[in-house]
Amino acid sequence: MKNHKILLVDDDLNILGVIASALEHRGYQVTMASGGEAGIEALRVEEFDLVITDLNMPGTDGIAVVKKAKELIRDRGVMILTGSGAPTLVAKVLRVGADDCMLKPCKLTEFWNRVDDCLGRSEVKAMDARKQGHVWGQLDISM
Repeated sequence: MKNHKILLVDDDLNILGVIASALEHRGYQVTMASGGEAGIEALRVEEFDLVITDLNMPGTDGIAVVKKAKELIRDRGVMILTGSGAPTLVAKVLRVGADDCMLKPCKLTEFWNRVDDCLGRSEVKAMDARKQGHVWGQLDISM
């Protein structure tokens, strides 16, 4: 398994610790951020393969984290974990760029499947971006 770097953002320290431990047990490198502001700061100083963020946090919420993540790491995955499952909210989260939205509490097997799916899509996007750059880099447009 490739050692992916995951940023985990949540204002609930208990949830943060439990999810981080589970991710680390699976071999992921996890950086924890206790709130949206801390998550955005982490995005500014480090690169991540996946961002998993809570939606409802005081101050800077998960929507702001998603927007900043997509601005800074376009080809990487962003996943929302939320206790609020209103259909309009889920639609809004996906519109601002989240790759997935999952309700808390969730089954661990479903969580692993979604994390793997997000990381897999991110790898494909990154490979496509590299291929496009490679092709353009070799294109001879002289006349």
